[in-house]
Amino acid sequence: MGKTLRRYLLREIGGAFLAGIAIFTSILFLVKVVALIELIFARGVPAALVLRLLAAILPSFLEATLPMAFLLGVVVALGRMATDHETVAIRAAGISVWQVLPPVLVLALVVGVSTLALSMTARPWGHREIERTAFEIAKTRASAALRPHFFNTEFEHMVVYVDRIDDDTGDLVGVLLSDERGQAGSQTVFARSGHVGAHEDSGRLFLQLLDGTSVTSRGNQAEYDVTSFRSLEVSLELRTATGAKTESDEPATLRWDDMRAELSSGDAGRAREAAIELHRRFSLSAVAIALAMLGCALGLSSTPASRGRAVAISIGTILAFYGLLTIAVALARSQALAPAVALWLPDLVLASFSLWTLSRIARDRSPLPLLLPASASAGGTRRNAVRAFLGWPARAAQPEPAGRVRGGP
Repeated sequence: MGKTLRRYLLREIGGAFLAGIAIFTSILFLVKVVALIELIFARGVPAALVLRLLAAILPSFLEATLPMAFLLGVVVALGRMATDHETVAIRAAGISVWQVLPPVLVLALVVGVSTLALSMTARPWGHREIERTAFEIAKTRASAALRPHFFNTEFEHMVVYVDRIDDDTGDLVGVLLSDERGQAGSQTVFARSGHVGAHEDSGRLFLQLLDGTSVTSRGNQAEYDVTSFRSLEVSLELRTATGAKTESDEPATLRWDDMRAELSSGDAGRAREAAIELHRRFSLSAVAIALAMLGCALGLSSTPASRGRAVAISIGTILAFYGLLTIAVALARSQALAPAVALWLPDLVLASFSLWTLSRIARDRSPLPLLLPASASAGGTRRNAVRAFLGWPARAAQPEPAGRVRGGP
C-alpha cells in the first residue's frame, strides 16, 4: 500500500475516531450533568468546584470511550469508503484486505498505548482529585445547608436549627440539634454558639458546639442523661453522596509504583485486587487490536443498506465486551479463575471472533451471514445467506411467469 493511500485511510479513520470520542464522552457526561447542575443551583456549590470535579471525572470516561470510539471510527470510515466504491477500486488495484489492515493496526496501537497511559497515570490522579474536590464541595455544602430559623435536614439522621448566623465570621448563634444516629437512643443538644469545621487529614466534617447542654435518651425513652459541656464535636454526613463523601476505590487510585508495592506485599487480598486491576488495565488497552480487525471486517463489507446494521453490531460488540469484562472481574475476585486468566478471556474471545470475520472478508464472503448478508449485486439474498451459513445448498431463483412484466398488474 502506497503512502498516499495510507495517509488517506488514517485521515478518514482519525476524523471519525475524534467524532466518536466526542459523542461517547458527551453521553457519559449526560449521566452526571443533572446531579452537577443541582450542586450549582440547588446546593449553592461554586461552579469552579463543579468544573474541577468534571475535569477529574474525564480520565475515567476517556479510558472507556477510546476503544469504543476507535471501533466506531474504523467502521464508519471504511463503511463510507465501501459505500462510495473506493474499496472496490482498492481491491481492483491488487490490494488485499490483509494489506489494508496494517495502517489500522498502527492506529490501534496508538489508541492502546493512550488508553494504558490514561489508566496508569490520569485515572489514578482523577480519583484522588475527585476525593479532594468532593471534600471541598462537602465543606461548602455543609456551611450553605444551614439557614437561620429553619429546621435543616441536609444531614443524615440529624436535624439542626440555628437562630442566627454571623455574616462576617459564619459562626452559628443559638443552635438546637437532634441526632438520631445513636444505637442506644437519640441525642438533643442545646448550644449557645458553634461553627462548621473539617479535618483535612481524615476528610471528615464536624459541627463544633460551645457552651451548651446535651440530653441523651435511653432505649426505652423513659430515662435520659443530661450533660453540660464547654465544647462538643458532632460529626456531619450530608444526605446525598454527590459532592459529599466518596467511597475510595483503592485499586483504581493505584499508580504503577503503588501497584507493584501492593503485589509484593504480604496481604493476599490486597495483592489479588492489585493483580485484577493491573490485568484489567492491560486487557482494556490491548482490546484495540481486536477491535481494529473487527472494524475492518464490518467496514469493508458494509453497503448502503447494511451500513446502519454494521454500526449497531459495533456498539453491541462493545457492550458485550464490557459485560464479559465485568463477569471476568467477578470471577477473579471470587477466586474461581486466576486474574491473569479471567481478565484476558474477553480479549481472547473478541480477537478470535474478529479474526474469523476478517478471514471471511478476505475470501469475499459475508462476515456475519445472518446479520450482514451479501448484497444482491454479489448474487446473494438474505434467504440464501442463511442457507449458506447453515451449510445448505442455495435455492435457485424462481423464473418469472410467462407474459408478466415485473412491476405490472
